[in-house]
Amino acid sequence: MATVSTNFTEAGVSATLSLQVIGEDITIALSGTYSATVQLERALTPDEQSWEAVYPPNRGSPWNTDDATVSDVYQTLSKNEKLRLRCTAFTSGTVVTTISDGDLILYERKDTVGTVVDRITQSGRQHTGTDSHTGIETHTGAETHTGAEEHTGVETHTGAETHTGAEEHTGVETHTGAETHSGVETFVRVTGAQAPTMFNQPAVQTATNTATLTDAQMIGGILVGTPTSAAAYTMRTGAELEAALPATVADGDAFDLTIINLGSTTDVITLTNPGSGITVVGETTISPLADVATLGAASGTFRFRRTASDTFIAYRL
Repeated sequence: MATVSTNFTEAGVSATLSLQVIGEDITIALSGTYSATVQLERALTPDEQSWEAVYPPNRGSPWNTDDATVSDVYQTLSKNEKLRLRCTAFTSGTVVTTISDGDLILYERKDTVGTVVDRITQSGRQHTGTDSHTGIETHTGAETHTGAEEHTGVETHTGAETHTGAEEHTGVETHTGAETHSGVETFVRVTGAQAPTMFNQPAVQTATNTATLTDAQMIGGILVGTPTSAAAYTMRTGAELEAALPATVADGDAFDLTIINLGSTTDVITLTNPGSGITVVGETTISPLADVATLGAASGTFRFRRTASDTFIAYRL
């Protein structure tokens, strides 16, 4: 599965497209503003020293119509064919050309009504039904998963993956490729020694005195305050907070914000309700580090849980 692209601005030849399969459809495309003659050629010898002109079934001559947009198909006649385009005559312009082989179907299995349930092509394998895996698996190519899956064996994944179906994982897995998950997933805890869960922590945000928090300060995870007097940190509204979160946020989704107060003595920080969209459950003040012995912890963690569109409850943990 490959493409060779060449722009002819004079007579010459393109790079070679090598094919392995008999009966494979090869697409020839020409476009642009030009006056030229182009033909398809096939190598007659393995060393590519001898070539012959070949033509798609619907024509028996080179392409020589000025400014023509061409899309023709040639079918390979033998294994290991090598093809190229040759511009045999050139007057003016630019001939934009490509020759490419498609994603050939190597194997296909259908159900009793003709629906494809398993297909192997040159680019990979596609499954449309439910999969159950019990053995050890190693995945190195890109994958797209749309059906429900159940995995119980050890797996190693190194390619990029996209998952849209519900999944249940009970085996040990190692993932090193980029992944996108939009379906519901269930993970069964693996007993035994485990490495700590690692994640990317955005840059720690800072604040000083009374102010309305920014989006970054609200959703960055950690906010370090250095007030010089008692300070009120007003939260974003529920609508503003929702706009700052990923578009896929749903009811029940949550994130944490920890506020650390490095202020002096009575420089208490109060997390203030914006007036709409957020309700705080629990204590809203964070005592300063300088007076931690008297007033208690110099930090506070709030878990913001989405309960409806533009609506959150912030629980003091």
